[in-house]
Amino acid sequence: MSEDTSPTDVRTFLSILRTNAWWILLLSVAGAVAAGLLSYMQTPDYEAVAKVVVRPISSSPALEGIPESSLLSMETEREIALSPPIIEIASRSLPNSIGERQLLEHSKVEAPTETQVLQISFSSPVPQYASEGALALAEAYVGHRQLEAAKVIGATVQGYHKQIKQVQSQLAGRRRLLSKAGAGRKGQIQVQIQSLNTRLGALHGEIAPLLALQTDPAELLISETPEPVRTTQSPLASSIMGFFSSRRSLHGVSRCFVIHSAKDFANPACCDRP
Repeated sequence: MSEDTSPTDVRTFLSILRTNAWWILLLSVAGAVAAGLLSYMQTPDYEAVAKVVVRPISSSPALEGIPESSLLSMETEREIALSPPIIEIASRSLPNSIGERQLLEHSKVEAPTETQVLQISFSSPVPQYASEGALALAEAYVGHRQLEAAKVIGATVQGYHKQIKQVQSQLAGRRRLLSKAGAGRKGQIQVQIQSLNTRLGALHGEIAPLLALQTDPAELLISETPEPVRTTQSPLASSIMGFFSSRRSLHGVSRCFVIHSAKDFANPACCDRP
């Protein structure tokens, strides 16, 4: 307070505050009620999360023993999980009220550090839609990973088949030569044929494990529909918090302006006490 402020001015100000104390209380309660009503009128929001374990896609035995985390880019997988192809596939299994645009705008994917887990979430005012949206996105991503794994294995098998055809063609040529060759060359050609047969057997041996390989590049941690969680504050909680906040403010004002003397009023710290 400035030195020019007289005690009379302070007493007048305190008198005005005491006179209007009930108005202050009324306005505070009205504000709390209005906040509660506004919260009640707001549409609640629910969020559901589906978790997916991601594993590397590889058909090469040379990569066995290498840590899976070093063969994966979880940041890349996070981007793929919300890519247009995944969104399009997921939207097909959802109600018509959830289009691709809404699915993209209300979805998010997180990849916790030092894990191979994607947390795929979807939010909606309807709890069931939140659960179905998160599950649809997760299943679409898992299906995409499985398809990519099948393509990698298919391409590898196709490459082996191409080599097998080449070796079989070479074998056919050597056998024709063997039937026409003289006694001096037959031994050499037979060695070549034996080498090609060994090579052919090795190629077939590479294909067999790939055909029997059970690829599991991504897996839902929980196959059931994820439980939605309300993310907006309940109207009752908002009302209670607003009311007690107003009570706290009024209590501070009362202590500062009504109960305390002019000397305390001149000390701004009195208003900071609960």
